[in-house]
Amino acid sequence: MMKTSTLFVIGLLAGTLAVIGCGNGEGNGTGGTDTCTSGSCADSTANVQAGCQDVVGFCNSDDCCTLPGAGGAGGGTTIDPDAELCDEVGQSVCILGAGGTGGTGGAGGTGGTGGTAGTGGTAGAGGTGGTGGTGGTGGTGVTRCDWTGVELCALCELEGTPKDSCEETFDLCLRTEDLVGENQCEICSVIALYQCADTNGGGTWVEQDSGTDTDLEGVSFTDANNGTAVGANGTILRTTDGGNRWTAQDSGITERLRSVSFVDANTGTAVGDKAPGAGEDVIVRTTDGGTTRWTAQDSGTASFLFGVSFVDADTGTAVGGNGTILRTTNGGANWVTQSSGTTLGLNGVSFTDADTGTAVGVDGTIVRTTNGGDNWMPQSSGTTADLYGVSFVDADTGTAVGAAGAILRTTNGGTTWEAQSSGTGEELNDVSFTNVNNGTAVGVNGIILRTTDGGANWVPESSGTRNRLFGVSFTDANTGTAVGERGTILRRTVGGGG
Repeated sequence: MMKTSTLFVIGLLAGTLAVIGCGNGEGNGTGGTDTCTSGSCADSTANVQAGCQDVVGFCNSDDCCTLPGAGGAGGGTTIDPDAELCDEVGQSVCILGAGGTGGTGGAGGTGGTGGTAGTGGTAGAGGTGGTGGTGGTGGTGVTRCDWTGVELCALCELEGTPKDSCEETFDLCLRTEDLVGENQCEICSVIALYQCADTNGGGTWVEQDSGTDTDLEGVSFTDANNGTAVGANGTILRTTDGGNRWTAQDSGITERLRSVSFVDANTGTAVGDKAPGAGEDVIVRTTDGGTTRWTAQDSGTASFLFGVSFVDADTGTAVGGNGTILRTTNGGANWVTQSSGTTLGLNGVSFTDADTGTAVGVDGTIVRTTNGGDNWMPQSSGTTADLYGVSFVDADTGTAVGAAGAILRTTNGGTTWEAQSSGTGEELNDVSFTNVNNGTAVGVNGIILRTTDGGANWVPESSGTRNRLFGVSFTDANTGTAVGERGTILRRTVGGGG
């Protein structure tokens, strides 16, 4: 799971990443210059100049007083932080290396020639040599990262943290003065990777024991505790404690169940494939939470059914292959075929009341009804990507997901659909919104995306699995369950609850 893999990566980085000194310094100090401070020393009195030797007697020479010349300052070379030094030296990470050694100070200036003795006077002493040049300032270590080929944020992204978020955290750490030192690489790696473990908005995805290795394709919760998952081989699993325990139920069939919809703790319907050689698709129903055997219903269609949505105990709609739409207003005692206006497969459906619903499917197909399916009208999705899941929270606001990371959003009942950036090219199989802002999408390779702003931003969360996820169901902004292949069940709660 998440914590184990993060600690492994931290340990790996501590043993492999190195701090690379990228600064250098070069001294270019110059020697002191002999400077005569008096153009004419033809004075019979003592001539004392600042910095010179006392001259006693008469001065008759231009060089009788000589100041020590100041050495030139040593020059330090500072590496431009944006320089591609890391690339040049073939390193994948170049961070805050020690500065280069300061340049050697310039040689002191040669002492001035002693002054010529005046009449009866003593010869002036030679001038003091010029001061040596100041050593060059050490070059500043490079404070940047070349992220090409770096495993740090790639691994962080695999755990569910956006790559750019990881980079931003790492870069900020590098620029923190209190952390300057030889171990900054390891320190910043740990800090950036810690974000991986704490990137789920305070929530945690925990794998639950499903008791099966059969693929699970649909899930429906009516509250935080009561939920049902369905899948291959007629599998139905039930929990009444938020998934701490999942119990297998008798579906009475062996066909694959694709989708399930509950309206309360007891009343639910599941749909799926038809048995080989059978004339009709599978629909099963329970009114006691599956405590007794689920009851098969007559679908009246030979097309596979991929999605189902009930708004109350009586009223529901199922969709499937070849544009199939079925409707019931009596809890499935009778299912009536409706005209969808398309022959393309429909994969998902979402109703917000008895009249208003939307179905999505192959090649970006979207159809909409506002009269309980008496009429289904096509809508322009703006994409040719297959759409697999759809979730509406009211008559106007809905989100659809599909192939190649496609996410579409409408706030006007589908009059217009706008593409949103998912940040992934992976297939997204299902989506669940609990209000206009909070939603979750799931897909292949264990991908989970979350939004808290209506899809303006979709943020990956760590699922801890690489298994394909087929279904997701949330009952509030933070509490939800995802299901997938090989019996995968994941539960998200704030505070890490099971």
